[in-house]
Amino acid sequence: MLNPACELTDQRAADIIYGKQIAYMLALPALMLLSKAFWVMVSVCQGRPFSFRGANGRSPSHKDGSVATIVFVSYLMYPTLCRQSFALLKCHAVGGTQYLLADLEEPCWTGRHVLFIWLTSVPQIVFYVFGIPAVGLWAAHRSLSKRRKKLKKMVSTQTAAVERSLSKRRLSTTNFSIARFRYGMLYSAFGRKRWYWGAVIAFRKAFIAFLTSAMTDPNLEVHFIVAFLASCIMANIVQEPYIGAQGITPEQARWLQQFDSASLFVLLMTAWSGVFFGSNTAFCEFGGACLALLYLTVGLNMGFFLYCAWIYRTLLLYSLKVALYIFTCRCKDIRKLKKRTKKRSRESVLHNPLYFRRSLVAKQTFENPLVAAGADDETIKRQRRKQSIEMQAVKHMGRVADKRSNRIKRIQSIRRLRSAQLKTDSSEPPAPTDSEWVAMTDPDSGFSYYWNRETNETQWA
Repeated sequence: MLNPACELTDQRAADIIYGKQIAYMLALPALMLLSKAFWVMVSVCQGRPFSFRGANGRSPSHKDGSVATIVFVSYLMYPTLCRQSFALLKCHAVGGTQYLLADLEEPCWTGRHVLFIWLTSVPQIVFYVFGIPAVGLWAAHRSLSKRRKKLKKMVSTQTAAVERSLSKRRLSTTNFSIARFRYGMLYSAFGRKRWYWGAVIAFRKAFIAFLTSAMTDPNLEVHFIVAFLASCIMANIVQEPYIGAQGITPEQARWLQQFDSASLFVLLMTAWSGVFFGSNTAFCEFGGACLALLYLTVGLNMGFFLYCAWIYRTLLLYSLKVALYIFTCRCKDIRKLKKRTKKRSRESVLHNPLYFRRSLVAKQTFENPLVAAGADDETIKRQRRKQSIEMQAVKHMGRVADKRSNRIKRIQSIRRLRSAQLKTDSSEPPAPTDSEWVAMTDPDSGFSYYWNRETNETQWA
């Protein structure tokens, strides 16, 4: 509905599309810088260091929030970036000469067209079409590998009882962590064996964008799209990428699997109807079958849209209520609505860096509420004494925890040394003979050993 090119009537279409190529090439880096600047500004306003993850190291920092925002923006812009990357490849043959489809006065593969292909299209194809899925796949694999190593280390240092409890809970490699907060949207919706399926979905988008750009014949283009969508539906049914996803029930995973297959089926039917209407124009002029197919296609898309709206009905109702309260100047009701619909748990604040929390602020300067309330000196002294006692108790608990961890480390090192010593002692002794070695028994421990008569050496049995 809003197209800036409509206002640039005094410029050629080729100049506009070349300018759009430059803009889209620089759009993602600019959004990354804006995201970083936004999160830095939020950290400064909250008085919290940009990379601070709390005392326990498990609270996402503002840096983690900026990375998650960049991942979300890249995922959201990926289809548009793919389509724009192949925009300059859309050429049409006129009299044996290729011309740019957006401007039939601009010849293809010569002059500035070749220059913009190498300076804008090729970098976008390399860094956006192939680079974004490759980086996402690497980030997902890296985060899952770290989680697996961490869980193996935890299990190896726990007792047998704790191992049994962990196995009963079926801890997965996709539990919450800082890595999942950053890159979770790339793999958390899929099963453990299909964690790479996000790259497959990215390949779908890129390949369809390539088909719509490289194919000059519309009928041939739709045929390829129909065949590709049919193969995607078959791969989705056979591989079942959503089965086994963590955080949802098996019924919800099955429903998500069916939802994805249904969306691909709607796309397939819409593309097939285009083929039917384009290749049977004579038949559609005299019969009502084409009109029935048109109603069926539109109804299928409307039904799918309403189904999606029903799934997100809670979010839609919440958005409508907020908009109504804004237009009627009832801002207090918005706060009440947030409290009713979004109940935060005690630890949910750790998962949102935008939520202000005093314990995550490094330097704090607050006014003493007792002085502001006019309390006397004796009350202030009692309050300070109470706070100092509480702080001493917290420090004591920290020291006890450190001593306990050091004691556990010492015990583990002693166990390792004993196991190594037992391996050394378990080596075969020299074969005793009647003339040199004599079998003896240690009176203290009861273990057998050998004594050499000539050299006075001893060897445990």
